[in-house]
Amino acid sequence: MKLPDGDGINILSAIRRLYPKTIVNIISAYGSEESREEAIKKGAHGFIDKPFTESDILKCIRRLDKGKSA
Repeated sequence: MKLPDGDGINILSAIRRLYPKTIVNIISAYGSEESREEAIKKGAHGFIDKPFTESDILKCIRRLDKGKSA
């Protein structure tokens, strides 16, 4: 969510606008329920909090396989 040259939500919005079919998963050390909800509302397919495990990544991939959002 916090990047040296911008904000993850703004970048997510740009990706969705320029490449609407791109699958975007957010991985952040600055996650909150509010930021998670905003990211999903703006088109993220998943949101993983740091630190994360291999299992967290696999769950996110499985949800994509099933066509579900986080």
